[in-house]
Amino acid sequence: MNAQQSADSNIRQRMALQAAAASNALDAMKKPAVRFSYNAAGDCIATAVTSA
Repeated sequence: MNAQQSADSNIRQRMALQAAAASNALDAMKKPAVRFSYNAAGDCIATAVTSA
């Protein structure tokens, strides 16, 4: 493998990693987040937070 092929391979690998990270971020955005809060009695309440 020459230097050019090596550089191309590295760039392709980096692009694939970035695409995977972006895909994971999009999946995480689709899932409802959970917010924890406390009521007056001090009970912990988990509330699903969906962002449209």
